[in-house]
Amino acid sequence: MRLVLLIVTIAFICGLIALTVDDISVNGVTPLDVVALLIVAFFAVAIVGALRARPDGEE
Repeated sequence: MRLVLLIVTIAFICGLIALTVDDISVNGVTPLDVVALLIVAFFAVAIVGALRARPDGEE
């Protein structure tokens, strides 16, 4: 189940990145685009890191 959730999360993050890059290609780089990329990067590191970590009881 964790693998399925990880795949869905990665797909969602890739979709957000694609939409942000599309906005940048149409409107140029704006401060809002920079903030959006930082937030997506934070989500990617935090969520993917949490899903890849082993649960506490597992060894």
